[in-house]
Amino acid sequence: MIPIHPLVRLARVTLQTAAPLSIASGRNDGIFDTHLVRDANGLPLLPGTALAGVLRHHVVDLLGEGVADRLFGHHGRGAEEGHTSRVSVTHGHLHDQDNRPVDGLCVDLSPWLKPLADALPPKRDHVRLNRRGSVDGSGKFDRAFLPAGHRFSFDLALQSETDESAEWDALLGGLASATFRLGGATRAGYGAVGVHAIRALTADLRTAEGRAAFAAWPTRLDAPLPPMAASIQPPSGAGDALAVQLVLTPEAGFRIGQPGATALSRDSKPADAVPYTERRIVWRDDKAGEGARQIVIPASSVKGALRHRTAFHHARLTERFIRRDERLDDHASADDGLAPLFGDASDTSGGLAGCLWFDDAVLGDGTWKTATQMHVSIDRFTGGARAGRLFKEEQVHATQRDTVKLRIALDRRRLRAAAPEMRRALRLALEDLAQGRLALGAASSRGHGFFTGRIEGALVELENPDD
Repeated sequence: MIPIHPLVRLARVTLQTAAPLSIASGRNDGIFDTHLVRDANGLPLLPGTALAGVLRHHVVDLLGEGVADRLFGHHGRGAEEGHTSRVSVTHGHLHDQDNRPVDGLCVDLSPWLKPLADALPPKRDHVRLNRRGSVDGSGKFDRAFLPAGHRFSFDLALQSETDESAEWDALLGGLASATFRLGGATRAGYGAVGVHAIRALTADLRTAEGRAAFAAWPTRLDAPLPPMAASIQPPSGAGDALAVQLVLTPEAGFRIGQPGATALSRDSKPADAVPYTERRIVWRDDKAGEGARQIVIPASSVKGALRHRTAFHHARLTERFIRRDERLDDHASADDGLAPLFGDASDTSGGLAGCLWFDDAVLGDGTWKTATQMHVSIDRFTGGARAGRLFKEEQVHATQRDTVKLRIALDRRRLRAAAPEMRRALRLALEDLAQGRLALGAASSRGHGFFTGRIEGALVELENPDD
């Protein structure tokens, strides 16, 4: 404890993942491109460094760099002497099927936990698109993840000199922020979490009662909290984020696939190309179970298509045209000029985080059905069918309107840094998607993947973020 900060605020926070979680360890074994961070039991883990880092960024955005330095410490700047952090964050440990955090070594994991300790977790395949909008031949990669619905618990502590609660509210509010996400690819559908529960108390170490309350707080996450720890709700975490939602209905079938996925139809011959599905964890009376497979439109597939259409509109609005006597390949630069919106991972530029946060779209039960379609490869010389090239494709069709809801959060502060032409181009791209001019997924040349619908949310603020 820091003697000049005798007031200690303690909170036990339980988060529930709302999207696949992919916190990578940085290792590569030749099988997966990413490995999940794991604890000593082999179970997925929320590192305290990841939690503290995201919370610090939230405080910087909300209260400024100076307040973040006072809370999280610094090494010293100029003549200013550095000091240690007043915020302490433990690792976040996974809950078992009975909603108990798994803290400490387990001699024998339960049958529900053993698959989570498997070295081969589920993964999503990704491809990088080139400037022509097609697959970059060297840009295939995969990302391992923990399915949505799992719960983690960790302890958060803040040492203060006075009972002023603004700093504490900023920390707790960061947990409920629309942009609070953990791990990698957070702007492409991964890492969204929600606050399930918070129990907290304040201990004044200058009094005997405060010291007793502080001593009663257990160090293990699976131990019960003292009776004085009260359940609280985090302050509003909306912060400076805007929200846009596309409510869409597929005009025909669509398929966003995944190699090796299981067919949904019960035909005697399984389909060769099937839509992407995922299982999520569901909780009933604080008991965890595995839900049924659900159709998922990954946010990365939406982000990639929107970026390319936004680049088209941006080039049109800024009159960045290629002359008739030029070829596209003569323009070696792949920079589309949209880094303030969508980010840039280039090593030469140092990288830049975008201001758009995309969420996966999960189709609800009873809102879709599948239909299969047979295809045959055509011999380009004879115009006839190629022997042995018959294959079956499984498409998703909607059984009611407004089945697809694509949510996008926009960081208003970062959005202000984007030029008006960029914001206008993004809105035009969103309108293209909602009016059936932009397809998602496979077989768009055969009429699949087109949607119609409406755009809800902060459209005016999208083009005028200061309003």
